[in-house]
Amino acid sequence: MALTSYFVNPVTSGAANTKGAYAAFVASTPYDCSRLFLMVRGTSVANRFLLFDLAIGAASAETVVVANIAVGDGADFVIGAFVEINVDIPMGSRVSMRCQSVTASTVAAVALMLENRALGALTAPVTYGANTAASRGTQIDPGAVISTKGAYVEFSASTPARIDAVMLCATVNAQAAAIASGTVWSVDVATGGSGSETVVIPDLLYIANSTDDKVSPGLIRIPVSIPAATRLAVRCDCNRNTATERLLCLTVIGMQEPAASGSGQRSVAYLG
Repeated sequence: MALTSYFVNPVTSGAANTKGAYAAFVASTPYDCSRLFLMVRGTSVANRFLLFDLAIGAASAETVVVANIAVGDGADFVIGAFVEINVDIPMGSRVSMRCQSVTASTVAAVALMLENRALGALTAPVTYGANTAASRGTQIDPGAVISTKGAYVEFSASTPARIDAVMLCATVNAQAAAIASGTVWSVDVATGGSGSETVVIPDLLYIANSTDDKVSPGLIRIPVSIPAATRLAVRCDCNRNTATERLLCLTVIGMQEPAASGSGQRSVAYLG
């Protein structure tokens, strides 16, 4: 395994809730890549939401390969460690990124690691739940009963491709939402028809504080097996029942794994 690191600063949003210009990481990638690692760092401005597009292709002819990666900006944020994303990027590709924000001209710095791994004939990741009108994800309301799961919110009536892993992007619901310290959510990701959902990822824990209303973990990747043409839904509970504090926003990005070498089967996770 070989990794090559790239850094771009700034990636700048356009007008409010409008994608800005692309900023290039690299003009020509040195090898085929089917896995990359992403880290985002914001500016010292709280209460911003951003959606990032990762693209390949020549300037003014970019093709988005990972759309609307949702990030919530605290007073100064780094989204954890590098988050793994599976996407095919052929050797010689120009790789770039653009973003939008609730506020015009929001600036972020992005670090990217490309792994020297053969192309996997992967369907590009599919993003579910992005709200481009507000530069955030879909609102999940746990309801007014503390620590009780609320109603499911549908993210897809029928997934267009199989999913081998998901990346969940979490933020608070609104700018300056006055989140109390120690606010905790427990999130279920489920499949199946309305009223007969089956939980496939149970009780993912999220926490927020009152310093900058930032949700942690902002980005998290979980292996899961979801066939194509499957309904996808999410619900949560919360230890708060105040309407301004209990709401969570989520975006779900479904991605695929390459077939494991020589077995004809997909691997579940890569440990390096």
